[in-house]
Amino acid sequence: MRNFRLFAVGIGGVLGMVGLLNAMALAQTPAPDDDINPPVANCNQIPDTNAGDKPPPAKITATPITADLLTSGQPCQQKVNTFGLVPDNGLANLQRGFDFYSWLTFIAMNSPADGKVIGKGSRPGGDALTKWEVLQNYRPLANVMLAHGDKPEWGTRIVPDECKKLDGPGKIVFQLGEEAFNQPFKSGPLIDQDGHFALFDILMNHPMFDFILKHDLYSKAGQEKVDENDKTKFPLGRLEFPIGSNPSGTAPGKMGAIMLKVSYRILDRQKDKNLLSQFHTSDALIYFPGPPATKIGPACVEKKLGLVGFHVGHKTNFAPQWVWTSFEHVSNVPDADDVASGHLLPRYNFFNAACKKDCPVVNDTPPQPWDPDVTLKFKQEAAAKMPGARDMMDRKGGRWQLGNQGRVHLIMAAYSMGKIETLYASVFEGILGEKISTKPVEIVNPFPWVDREGKPARR
Repeated sequence: MRNFRLFAVGIGGVLGMVGLLNAMALAQTPAPDDDINPPVANCNQIPDTNAGDKPPPAKITATPITADLLTSGQPCQQKVNTFGLVPDNGLANLQRGFDFYSWLTFIAMNSPADGKVIGKGSRPGGDALTKWEVLQNYRPLANVMLAHGDKPEWGTRIVPDECKKLDGPGKIVFQLGEEAFNQPFKSGPLIDQDGHFALFDILMNHPMFDFILKHDLYSKAGQEKVDENDKTKFPLGRLEFPIGSNPSGTAPGKMGAIMLKVSYRILDRQKDKNLLSQFHTSDALIYFPGPPATKIGPACVEKKLGLVGFHVGHKTNFAPQWVWTSFEHVSNVPDADDVASGHLLPRYNFFNAACKKDCPVVNDTPPQPWDPDVTLKFKQEAAAKMPGARDMMDRKGGRWQLGNQGRVHLIMAAYSMGKIETLYASVFEGILGEKISTKPVEIVNPFPWVDREGKPARR
């Protein structure tokens, strides 16, 4: 896994989920049964510094970045300290610890499924099938919320009839619905520089799946039943997803519920063959189930996907809410400073770096309907307008312009909380020899009619 940067993390922030997966109650509840959230023998408890050592160290130093981190396992929760490398700044030290947890989580989840070291796979650039792509570890949301409220099964790989003739080893099945191309807040699709739709998927780990299964939350009827039996409407009632925790005393460590949202761009096997080594790629069978989920279908097409966004939500006992962290591909868009200085990469996924003069500042997205056809491309005349900005309407009908960079960051639904230290780039740059950007993106408010504190924005 390469060419990604940590670009938004939050300490105890609420993870915005789709429908069922909204933020839960603010108070922790007792841990669920072990059959849902079983003990984990190898919680990664490596902190970012030695500040928590006992006895206290004479000097606080950073944890060495070595190749051992690539196989150190996944954290069950954050391990942070208000004391650290930043004097008299507890929040900065907490953030630094959370950043370290985020990188460890990213490395663990993107480790090769065959147990080998990152960067040693057989695909271009040393890429390989990752742990989160294996169905024994994570299940797509489409395999959990089934049609007609049917009960899902963890071990079942669902291949629609239309995709079976295209199926093969290592291929993933990607089911389209509005949430897969219209993100977020139904603000329209994101189109890459080749005119393709960006695609999005949601996956969950075993504890989260088992919790949903146990409480019949995989169907509308099951969720309504919870509402009827609870004093407070779900999901703000008594139900609490499994919590991740490190071992403590005689209590074993537990991983807790993890939700993953991934973002892809479509790659052409021939046209983009020189780009393949710059992406984690997946051979995907894109399934169009037909109305009402998609305008066309049922149909299935095969596409090569390149990962451009990786967003992890984790339910832990570190915070009463879900904590989440986001990574984006370094070639998604330039930072505002890069645009101003002219220090641009030759090509971006969602930004036209080749345009030097009279570049369009604002372009509307194509008129609805936005549903893609089997080519997963906009019509030629619409694609020619990329990179597009579009208008958003505030609550009073005022129009706000969001540029393409802002739209990318809006879709990532992220906030930059401070620079991630260059030290952590060496996890990839020093060990794998890959260039990693750690420069934070500009802060983008996904609700432009209010400021960061939720107050009405000045016009």
